Amino acid sequence: MACEAPEDAINANRVQSVEESPPIVSRIQQAIEACSKGFSSSRLQSIETGDFRQSDAAVFSFSEIMDSIDGVDEAFGALSFIHGFLSDPSSNQMVIDVISLELPKAVAKLGGLSGECREVAESVINRLVSMCSPRDMVTAICDREQLNDPNYQFYAIQRHHVKQAKVGIPVILKVISVISSEVDDENKDGVRELLDGAVKVVGSIQEALVTSSGLDNKTSNCVSFVIPLSHVLHYCGLSYLGLITGCSIDAMTGTICQGLEEDDEFLNSFPCIKVGASLAVIWGYISPEVVKAAMEDMENLKYNLQKSRTKRWQALGVLRYLLSSIDQPWKFKHHCIEFLSSNMYGSICPESAVDHVDFSSFMPSLFSALQAVQRCIIYAPDGEQRKKAFSALKQVLLDVPTHERFDILKALVTNSNSPSMVALLIDIVKEQLLMDYQKSSQRMEKIKLLESNGNSNPSFWSPNTLEFLELILKPPKGGPPSLPEQSEVVIAALNLYRFILITELTGNTNYTGILSKEILRKAYSEWFLPLKMLVSGIQAENENDISDLSITTVCSLNPVQFVLHRCIELVEENL
Repeated sequence: MACEAPEDAINANRVQSVEESPPIVSRIQQAIEACSKGFSSSRLQSIETGDFRQSDAAVFSFSEIMDSIDGVDEAFGALSFIHGFLSDPSSNQMVIDVISLELPKAVAKLGGLSGECREVAESVINRLVSMCSPRDMVTAICDREQLNDPNYQFYAIQRHHVKQAKVGIPVILKVISVISSEVDDENKDGVRELLDGAVKVVGSIQEALVTSSGLDNKTSNCVSFVIPLSHVLHYCGLSYLGLITGCSIDAMTGTICQGLEEDDEFLNSFPCIKVGASLAVIWGYISPEVVKAAMEDMENLKYNLQKSRTKRWQALGVLRYLLSSIDQPWKFKHHCIEFLSSNMYGSICPESAVDHVDFSSFMPSLFSALQAVQRCIIYAPDGEQRKKAFSALKQVLLDVPTHERFDILKALVTNSNSPSMVALLIDIVKEQLLMDYQKSSQRMEKIKLLESNGNSNPSFWSPNTLEFLELILKPPKGGPPSLPEQSEVVIAALNLYRFILITELTGNTNYTGILSKEILRKAYSEWFLPLKMLVSGIQAENENDISDLSITTVCSLNPVQFVLHRCIELVEENL
């Protein structure tokens, strides 16, 4: 926030402005005089009769004049004159109180026209804040329509933070979110100034936490803003573990929300709290200085997350807000993925966490988290980030019990619009099958024993795998999969079927049930024949067409046809 301009400079500019722009200054002066008349001794009669038309009309005229100002010279002259009026000890305080409700919006608009206008506009706002009702000024300055230039809001909120924190905090959060998400090289200094003002507000009220978010990758020295906020974390008794698992957030919001109505404006700022909690921890992961300021220990956080599956799932439920946010830059999401892989999982295998919990309660948040990681795999700006995101996706899936893992995989396939992503999910299933098969023969004997006793199979070598394949080769909506759009997916599914069938034949096993005559016939008649007819039909339609599109279509179907014939041959041999 820029300091108030020196009085002598403001007054000198005001004199020059009056000389250069007499028409607009004269109109403003006349409007103010009309307002003064509206609050003259006859005002008492107006109060008794309820007739405020004279004063209301004068205020409306003043607002119209301010809205009509167009051009830097007019704006500077008007702002300078208003500053002089506010600085004059003989000015009518009642008039100042009334026009103060209209001034902030107009002043904010005019202040954006030039650097000189902004300097005078800030001085006008500072005058209003020091002279008028704190509640009225915060309400006026925090008007939604005035968010076009929000830099003026911090001063007002900071001056009267004790009474107005409930009003001010949502505004601060919204301003930071709006402005920082649009930062570029031209206005990054303004964003630094904005965040510096926010840090000062946080330091002054102490009991509120405001997190810096949406910083562009090119914005430098961000740590200097985060360190003071990390001090506030410790002051409020908020630990990294409590933030990342959401426990501290739930406790804090539960206390704050007591007695509030569901439509309370204060509650509108809550959706960004979990993004802020994620950012607070990720900043600690990025910077040792931030960890020190928060008086935290990242190794201790890592230990607590890796030893408890429940805490890992809770953390995923919080981190998903950052990963799925469209306002956060890829830099933060990349660090979030790294934190997820190294701190939440690292070298400790999922089986080391033996805490038993009801998985169904975590299913929605885990599914949303995996979808957020999927978007990182698809849209990350470089290959290295996509690889790390894919590795994180596999780690999260491995942390889920086998049976529930199939449910999540089915849901991911059903809700995905990306053929390449579905093909990757199929490869994950194949990789898991291979891992299970390579385990000791004792493990496979244990699987047989469990099956003979009617227990569920803890391995991917179960009928669940064929149910997963059926989602692709016989979609729930009916008919064979769409070709050639789904060619990549179909090839992956057919190769997985061949892998399962050949492996079961070689090992003389039937864990998946794929060798039973009923299942073989079902695959032949319901999966492969409809697919064969579809491929043959499309190729026949494009046989004599030499356009680029037709050639591309036929070429994309050739690998499908090749693998499909191998699957059909294997089924026919075993029938």
